[in-house]
Amino acid sequence: MEARFDRVDGDRTVSLQSTYAPQYAAGGDQALVDGLEGGSDFRTGEWQGFQGQDVLATIDLGSTVELGGISIGMLQEPRSWIWFPEYVDVAWSINGRQWSSEQLTHAISRQDEATHLLRLSSTKAIGKQARYVKVMAKSAGPCPPGHPGVGGASWVFLDEISIGRK
Repeated sequence: MEARFDRVDGDRTVSLQSTYAPQYAAGGDQALVDGLEGGSDFRTGEWQGFQGQDVLATIDLGSTVELGGISIGMLQEPRSWIWFPEYVDVAWSINGRQWSSEQLTHAISRQDEATHLLRLSSTKAIGKQARYVKVMAKSAGPCPPGHPGVGGASWVFLDEISIGRK
């Protein structure tokens, strides 16, 4: 099975139902599909940062396409209060009203103090027809016990949503 991953073209639109922090805007509302992937340093400008909230983004592909897969990049750097989302729901739809979805998870502990980059991918979407793709990243919640910021609002950092076409 093969899938080609192309970045969403600039004329396609992302609608964010969450608010990123101005200092971590990564170029604005369309940054999650701008083709720029972040590295291990969240300060370089490719990462979009959301504090104390889930992240919900809906992408209008402009027309119905056959999906080859959907993936999303994320960062974890606990010393900066940044954790991977608890999970990511990826959904796709032809009409924007009826959705099919897949929940993506990871096995990296919140207790792991190392910096990690991760790309979660949906394979269930392969071969499905869609015009709209929705991504919801569930915040890991407040900083955990044992962390210097215990109880404080943690961050979710995302960079690129890639949508493959068959």
